[in-house]
This record gives sequence, structure tokens and C-alpha cells, in this order.
Amino acid sequence: LLKEAGTPEDLEEGVNGDNFVTYINKLADKMDHAPFSLFMDNLQVHRMNVVREACEDNRITRVWNISHSPQFNCKCNAITILYV
Repeated sequence: LLKEAGTPEDLEEGVNGDNFVTYINKLADKMDHAPFSLFMDNLQVHRMNVVREACEDNRITRVWNISHSPQFNCKCNAITILYV
């Protein structure tokens, strides 16, 4: 699924609010807009209002990693999808 939607890390210009929202919308499309959860670290982009709104619009629940605990970051991707 992540390969089909691409990953924010694929962006040459880096991750920002606009392209992360585009990524969220692609994930929602791939999930046929069924509700799901995303595990996110505390990257500033993940906490932006535009990202929060996109998640709410797409019925995505954000699940936060513990602050200042990189040992708990996902080893496979910066973001992990959890099916509801």
C-alpha cells in the first residue's frame, strides 16, 4: 500500500504540509476512504493544522509516538498504517 501511494521520503524537496496532505489523500484513496489510523512521530509537519484537518476529513486517526523516544520509531517506515 505504501509503495502504491508513494512515500513522503520520495520527495526531492522534502516533506512539507502541502505534499504531506497530498500523501494522506493518496493513502485514503488506496484505502477506499475506510477509516484507519496512522502511527506518526512528532515531526512538525505531522502536527500542522492542515494535516490534522486532512486526517479528520479522511477519517484517519493519528497515533503518536512517545516524545523524545526514537527507540520506539518504526524500523520499516516513518509512518505505519493500522487498520481499524
